[in-house]
Amino acid sequence: QVPTKLHSIAAMGSLLVLLRLTIHACLLGAFAAPSKKEVQAAVGCQVCEHLVQEATRHASVNKLKGEDAIADYLENICSVKKVEGRWVVRLDIVREQPDGPLTVIRNAEVRKCHSECLLLRSSCEQLLRGSGSEDLAEALGSKREEEAVKKSFCKKSCKTKVPKLLGWEDEAWEAGDEKQMDMEAAMPPGQQLYDMSSMSEKDMREFLAMQEFERERSEAKRLRNEGDL
Repeated sequence: QVPTKLHSIAAMGSLLVLLRLTIHACLLGAFAAPSKKEVQAAVGCQVCEHLVQEATRHASVNKLKGEDAIADYLENICSVKKVEGRWVVRLDIVREQPDGPLTVIRNAEVRKCHSECLLLRSSCEQLLRGSGSEDLAEALGSKREEEAVKKSFCKKSCKTKVPKLLGWEDEAWEAGDEKQMDMEAAMPPGQQLYDMSSMSEKDMREFLAMQEFERERSEAKRLRNEGDL
């Protein structure tokens, strides 16, 4: 009887170990960091609404007219290194309660673009894939109201089931330098921004002249699109 009893105790011990390992694995899975796809599903609707708000207001304020002008604008609207995409680096994902929903808010200040910012940029780009860019361009061209555009353009994103993200961790907001961003946006493709304090007087003059040229070119393009030229 003794060996049988010892075998029973050993089997019970093995079962308890297996049970503990199973519970541990389940807990790890429940609180594991969510995937990029899951976070995008959770914030996609809100990013879409921010995108539409930015695009409709920009089109109205800058009086965008014509397919080319609208297409040029939408080409850069998700780029964090372009002025048109500056709104993306103002967004922040927050959560008020540990098990609450993720909320995308827009700040007046800009941030340095790390993982969270890049995820928001990717969400923006995803919205414009396929026919998305054409659909938004058509809405801007027809001068439809912001809420009407949100209702139609964001319909698919806002119908996506929002997953529970128990393992999500907020990324600390690190303030960015908007003046430096402006200077980087004005740099020609392939060139890098250098510390202005290290520039020679000649380099500084050339840099400022280039900025003025870019400003004048943008203004001329805007007037041309309005039909004044």
